[in-house]
Amino acid sequence: MKVLFENSKGQTREIAEVKTIEQAYKEINKFCSERNYEIRLMREWKKDNVTIVDVGSYTEFFHIVEDIVSNGEV
Repeated sequence: MKVLFENSKGQTREIAEVKTIEQAYKEINKFCSERNYEIRLMREWKKDNVTIVDVGSYTEFFHIVEDIVSNGEV
């Protein structure tokens, strides 16, 4: 799965490729920490194969994109 960051201008870029949802959240925390951004709240919602994570900025979001599996293959 991939972890993407969407900035306030709607531009999205990949910040990590991970194997588990736990690793995805670690990468989100790491990304914020490296930019001295303190996560004060975290909310999430799911849309299709994407978990959208709001860490409190209200204009910037993280997207955890799960691999789509069909017929046992990724």
